[in-house]
Amino acid sequence: SSNVFSLNKSKSISTTNPKASHNAISFTSEGEEIVNKIIKALAENDVLEIGPVIRLPHVVEILIRLQKCPKLALKFFNCIETQLKLKPDLQSFCIAIHILTKARMPSYAQELLQQALHAGFGPTQLIFDSLVTTYKDCNSTPFVFDLLFKTLVQSGLVGSAVEIFRSMKTIGFMPAIETCNSLLSALLKENRRETLWVIYAEMLRSNIISNNYTFNIMINALCKEGKLKKAKEFLKDMESMGCQPTVVSYNTVIHGFCKKGKVDEGLKLLSVMSGKDICPDVFSYSSIIKGLCKDGRVQEAIGYLSEMTEKGLMPNNVIYNTLIDNYCNKGDMKKDF
Repeated sequence: SSNVFSLNKSKSISTTNPKASHNAISFTSEGEEIVNKIIKALAENDVLEIGPVIRLPHVVEILIRLQKCPKLALKFFNCIETQLKLKPDLQSFCIAIHILTKARMPSYAQELLQQALHAGFGPTQLIFDSLVTTYKDCNSTPFVFDLLFKTLVQSGLVGSAVEIFRSMKTIGFMPAIETCNSLLSALLKENRRETLWVIYAEMLRSNIISNNYTFNIMINALCKEGKLKKAKEFLKDMESMGCQPTVVSYNTVIHGFCKKGKVDEGLKLLSVMSGKDICPDVFSYSSIIKGLCKDGRVQEAIGYLSEMTEKGLMPNNVIYNTLIDNYCNKGDMKKDF
């Protein structure tokens, strides 16, 4: 079977005396010859023509010996099925993923993770468990779990990503904030706001430090829930935690207030932005102008149109269409345009 080896990190690539580098079960002379032949062929860039005699234990052994040469390890892994006519097992996948991650080849590691997810190995938890089992033996890096997490989110497997988030915590690995943000963003897009807040609370309990992007996601969630007062408080929370709100942070709350017909609250925030030297952008003014027009305050809206153009901002179609619609409804087109 594929788990007959006790995997310890290889200190060098060797085609002889495998016990010098790790504690593996001794091969027969024929098995040792197969391993040596493949490693030599890889090193010499030869086509591999081993035939059906290679088995999964050989695959694991070869990958272990190739830890210091990630490109050769990848080359070997890619030819297991095509040239050696053998289907890699989950252990082989995980060892290769560890090697590539440690070698700072994340795109290649992610490609193998994608393949593993679609190879029919069972629940995602099994892949995680196998990565854990082979982690120390490959002298890997915690980033491998972030890569799995990221791959799950990108594949739309958000529920599995939530499970892996919790599994990582149980073994003492904390996901990077960027990894957590990708999950929060995906949960928000899928409108799974209850889970979103549960994960955010778990992040806080685990002392995972939020950044601007984290706060912007949570502010967006509050605005979608209509909790605008709380969203406004989050802007202050950001500052108390060492994160300066950005124009995106303010725009989200301004848009929320204006959409709810509370344009004066939006105007207050626009003023706060200016006081903090955060320059409003087209989206800031678009929300304010739409809010004012909705409130019947078209002349004020025109004033903000002038203000934004004076600042060198070009009004977008939304702004023009909003103003035109309001003037058409009032019949004042000739008077003001």
